Amino acid sequence: MKELDEKDKLIIEYLMHNARLTTTKLAKLTGMTQPTIVYRMKQLEKEGYISKYDAILNLNLVKTPIEIYFINVPTFLSQEFENEIKNNPKIESLFRLANKMNYYISGFLKKEDKKQLESYFNKNKLEFKNYTQKDLRLLPFSIFNSELKLNQEINTEAHSIDIDEKDIKIINTMMDGGARDSIFKLSERTKLSDDIVLYRLKKLLKANAFPLFLAQPGTEKFNIQLDILLLSLKDITLDELTREFSKIKKTVHIIDLGRGKFFTQLLTKDFADFKDTLDKVCNALRKNLKSLEVFHTKEWVFVNRINLSKGDF
Repeated sequence: MKELDEKDKLIIEYLMHNARLTTTKLAKLTGMTQPTIVYRMKQLEKEGYISKYDAILNLNLVKTPIEIYFINVPTFLSQEFENEIKNNPKIESLFRLANKMNYYISGFLKKEDKKQLESYFNKNKLEFKNYTQKDLRLLPFSIFNSELKLNQEINTEAHSIDIDEKDIKIINTMMDGGARDSIFKLSERTKLSDDIVLYRLKKLLKANAFPLFLAQPGTEKFNIQLDILLLSLKDITLDELTREFSKIKKTVHIIDLGRGKFFTQLLTKDFADFKDTLDKVCNALRKNLKSLEVFHTKEWVFVNRINLSKGDF
């Protein structure tokens, strides 16, 4: 089994900030040769340190709200529950948690979808908490504390765009492991011609449909913790919170849930790193912090599984 060295970590960090960087550009940024970059990337993919490359959609383009749930599922019902969620195409993430609320899910849910999901919860007498995303900021982050020669600011400003079924095919494919795919590969996966894919992708990129192209880390290979924080704060705006968390560089994003509540996820390499990061968060927010809930992630069942339709835009 391959052991990560400093060069591997540097490549992973760059690809987690822009998975569409060419191997030539990566060579210039890292000081390695282009053949070395190609070889190391193939090894990282083969060994599972990089699980896939996802495009992260600009949610300012999506009309369907993102709903977040924490659910308490008894052990005897866990397999049925997971099957139910896996078979729900509207759910984009499912985590097992080491808490009383032992599952986390999120998804693009219209009113009827939300009603149906909560009906299942109530039918099985499952305790749950629900939050609706109001706004989102994507933040620069680092697992290995690498110094990157790259602008890490992530712009989520979206430009108005008409989206049809062909665009949807490209969006869903890019978000499902297609962030580094060539035009030819995207054409093959979407069953659209090269010309159509090239034209539509240029249109989507111009509209900032994908503010981030992310190499998803293979959590089975190295011990990455993805822990969830629910923050209740006073007298602080999302912009102010973004500035504070950008200094820490361990938070993947911040979600505004309204009424002074915020959701974030800490991406850390081990428990010591998590504890240090949590201390920094608490210190940064001390005068504004009313309450803090921590949800430890045991396992990602799936993440960023997208199945959007035209009605979502």
